[in-house]
Amino acid sequence: MPIYKFGYLIPYAVLLALSCTSQAATPLVQEILSKTADIDYGEYLASECAGCHNPHGDGESPVPVIHGVQAERIVEALVAYRSGQRINNSMQDVAGSLGDDEIAALAAYLSAVQ
Repeated sequence: MPIYKFGYLIPYAVLLALSCTSQAATPLVQEILSKTADIDYGEYLASECAGCHNPHGDGESPVPVIHGVQAERIVEALVAYRSGQRINNSMQDVAGSLGDDEIAALAAYLSAVQ
């Protein structure tokens, strides 16, 4: 199947967008990353994420795979959704319900799995 098919472009486009928008982490992101995270709690929380974020990707969904993504990227995204800097109704609802400890746990777990 050609690489330019829609299903193959999305994961690459997401990775490119994440790498191109990389900035120095904000103090809040650094604070969350410095927390002692409960990976087991992160696994529990991530079970909700798997409803939309297929851990292995299916090549058809526009929803990115988040398993194996760097912790800093996960924290940056969730903080941005929570603050309204990134716009997506579903993700803003999810991130809005998460505290800093929950974001730290999710980032620790998701970045550790492949």
